[in-house]
Amino acid sequence: MYDLPALIQDPALLTELRNAVYTDAPTARVRDAKFKVTGQCNLRCSFCQFWRTPAREEVGTEEALRVIDDLAALDCRKLHFSGGEPALRTDLPALIERAACREMRAALTTNGTLLTDELAMTLVAAGLYSATLSLDSSAPEVHDRLRGVKGAHKRALRGMRALLRAKRRLKSKLRVRLNMVLTRHNYHDYPEVLALAGELGAAGVTPLPVDEGGSCRNRLLPAQLQEYNAAVAPAVATLRAQYGFATDPHLIYPFGQGKDDLHQSAEAQYARGYYADRLCFAPWLTTFIAWDGAVYPCCMARGKIPSLGNIHETSLRELFTGEAYRTFRAGLRETRLPLCHRCDNYLAENRLLDEALNGRASVPASP
Repeated sequence: MYDLPALIQDPALLTELRNAVYTDAPTARVRDAKFKVTGQCNLRCSFCQFWRTPAREEVGTEEALRVIDDLAALDCRKLHFSGGEPALRTDLPALIERAACREMRAALTTNGTLLTDELAMTLVAAGLYSATLSLDSSAPEVHDRLRGVKGAHKRALRGMRALLRAKRRLKSKLRVRLNMVLTRHNYHDYPEVLALAGELGAAGVTPLPVDEGGSCRNRLLPAQLQEYNAAVAPAVATLRAQYGFATDPHLIYPFGQGKDDLHQSAEAQYARGYYADRLCFAPWLTTFIAWDGAVYPCCMARGKIPSLGNIHETSLRELFTGEAYRTFRAGLRETRLPLCHRCDNYLAENRLLDEALNGRASVPASP
């Protein structure tokens, strides 16, 4: 949920949100959105199934541009393009340019392997505001094994350097960051990834506990979680401060700190009980559009609940303000979904909003 301090400091916007959340008043304001523009990917990550997605018709260029226009009409401030691998779409620069022209900050999440100098220059010239690349280890063999394609590490770093060169040449304010998926195979390498990011000139590194439900091939074991907090986290804290990266607790201790936190993280319950009696405000402030046009309240919900509609049939603006969305929000006030307890995407933002709206939003829920 983008730039919440500005929302919280605006009494009119905060009152509007409070009324929408607690009185079911109409809401027609998106803070940010995620647009998964393709389900296809050129890598074969062990912890991701998108590369297994059957080839299917994706939202076309004209429809995608209409989605962006609808988001602008909903006052969207930031639009996040992802996939699959979004660089597989040849119209990606046009989509980024439309978002930038509509005064949205265009963000991109990519594995980086397809970013040539030419494409990087094109994307930055189109108005790309931020780019986040995936790097799971400083060791090429570890990253390549997790990503399922030999040479992925080398090409990801090449893509990152291409973006940084484009930034310098075009005198852009582009922010380039790294995502690191933390698994039992690479968690100990987090400090080395931080050091590499700092040396290359990245703006930060975000640790992502692996999203793995029923299986347990990649999640950290209880003993590894304890080792992470005891031996890895202190080095992480030091390096984040050294390179000027954010030092919020969830970036240093992504699995939590207490015994109960680690127990729940071992079961992939990364919200660690937060939503047992608190609300997630994301469905009132964000939206998610999949590559086939289906709309969901958030990225975690895709494929796990019925969609709230499809842009092939109804405009995004109508969907966000329509009956299906209102019904979903009303249900969420009563009972959180099982997937909510696995999600750590908006924990920091929800805590901030919870305090701003009413000290602590005590909303009963079934865990």
